[in-house]
Amino acid sequence: MNSFHNENLISACQNGSVDEAKKSISNGASVDYQDQDGNNGLHYGAMNGKVEVLRFLVSNSIPLDVLNNDGKTALHLACEKGDKECIFFLVTNGASVEIKNKSGQKPGEGNMEAKMLLNNIVCEEKAFNILPPAQKAKILEIFYDVDSDGQKQIDLSKSKRFNKYIDEQINDGGIEKDAKDFIKACAVCNKETVNIDEWIFAFSKLYAVDQAAFDKFVDDYDKAVEKKGKLKNLEFEQ
Repeated sequence: MNSFHNENLISACQNGSVDEAKKSISNGASVDYQDQDGNNGLHYGAMNGKVEVLRFLVSNSIPLDVLNNDGKTALHLACEKGDKECIFFLVTNGASVEIKNKSGQKPGEGNMEAKMLLNNIVCEEKAFNILPPAQKAKILEIFYDVDSDGQKQIDLSKSKRFNKYIDEQINDGGIEKDAKDFIKACAVCNKETVNIDEWIFAFSKLYAVDQAAFDKFVDDYDKAVEKKGKLKNLEFEQ
């Protein structure tokens, strides 16, 4: 019976269905299950660009650097795919960039764009997993408030709305500039939106270098909530 549920888990990960993956595990599938090619759910999520599957599996303590029969980790496969969101998620959650596959290649070798992305992320490794649980939970709370439509990304419009929410005295020019500066500084994968992992990473870096600035950001948000209520529940012009 477990074999059936294990195969269902693999299928769910290939298709990007987190709900089906949850169901398979609740029915007895092993999150660590590897098929005949040595691929587990993380491999299949990575090779199919299913970052939500990766997030779910990592939350269920799947090892990040399991090798398949070709000696490849999920990060190898994400780099071959060139999927920036999967690459970003895996690396910032601790996937190794040093493991060589059976061809002697590290992740990203053979894909210059992926290699450059890896280098840009790894140089900030001091911020990996630095946020204490309470601070990470708070940053996620703020993200979900700003992300009013639940798309798990912050675009220029949402950033401008947040700026006005935090500082009612800011003028339109300041709102526009600050929003553009935020997107430019934090967006890595497509340069136009900040996804949930980039958001966490941006504030992890801030926490690493200036905890006072991090605390002020959170405090300003809490004051706005106390005064006006949650941002996503408000209606006002940008």
